[in-house]
Parts: sequence; C-alpha cells; structure tokens
Amino acid sequence: MLAFQNQSSDLTLAQGISEYREYLKIKQYKIMNDGPNSRMILEHDAIHVIFGLDASIEQEILNDTWVLLACNWQWSYIKEYFQLDDIKELQIRLFKEIGLIRLILLYVRLLPKVFKIFHRARKMKNKWLYRFDEKYLQLPISFIRNDYGIEILNYEDIKIKNPLKWSGAKS
Repeated sequence: MLAFQNQSSDLTLAQGISEYREYLKIKQYKIMNDGPNSRMILEHDAIHVIFGLDASIEQEILNDTWVLLACNWQWSYIKEYFQLDDIKELQIRLFKEIGLIRLILLYVRLLPKVFKIFHRARKMKNKWLYRFDEKYLQLPISFIRNDYGIEILNYEDIKIKNPLKWSGAKS
C-alpha cells in the first residue's frame, strides 16, 4: 500500500504525486510528462493521489469513475487529454492486447466498486477541480480530502482478485 492510499495521509499533494511517480518507475510503467504550457499529466496523476489509486488497469478504470462522478471537468479538456500522443499510444496498445470484449468484462467485474464510488461521490461537499490551483500541491492530502468530503476506497475495496495482466503500460 502506498502512503497516499491512506485516507489520513499527511503527505502533501506534491509528495503524493512524487510517490505515485516513483511507484510507476518501480513497476516499470511508462512515465508520461507534460509538454510546455501543459499540466494534463500532473492533473491526472493528482487525481490518482487524491482518490488513492495506483495505475493498474483496474484502478485506472476506478480513477476514470472518480473523474466522471467527483470532479469538475470540461469535455474539451478531457478530449484534449486523450489526444496526447502518449495516451493515444497507450490506448492502442490496450485494445490490441486486451481487446474490447475483455475490457467490457473488466468494467462489469468492477461494477460493485463503481457503485461504491458513486455513493461516495454523492456525499462529497464539492467536486474536485480537475484543473486545480497550484497552491493545492503544498496542502496535505488529508486536508484536501477533508475539505472536499472525499472518502477514498480502502485497501480492501481496491484490491483486485486475479488482476488483468497486460504489458501495454510498460515502458
């Protein structure tokens, strides 16, 4: 379990993002970086940290669920994120290796966890701003979660029996 996956983590958001990116290196996942005048990857990584999720395919799906239900976002910005070369390449590799049917079955398998997210997102005080202010990077994750009313899934909730294995996220 990563430190930011603890509901009351005292890491700052910046420290949580650093821990998340170190985890990506250890798992040998491809590290994506923002281009000039862009924060899309940083903002995506921050959502992983704020909602306490790693980068397994299952937790990426749960992360997307948090984005849709618990974040303040705009279609144009999400569309722009999916136009990033690294993201397009990752999606192509995902569909080639896993296929649409297995991906749909994975979504179905995760429905009980998605429903937990749905209920927790409805209880939040405010939606997290996908495009957050820089000042949040210096705030403790626990403070942000408390301020927004975010109750992350605990480790047992996010643990996946027989996780899907795929090589597409590897460097």
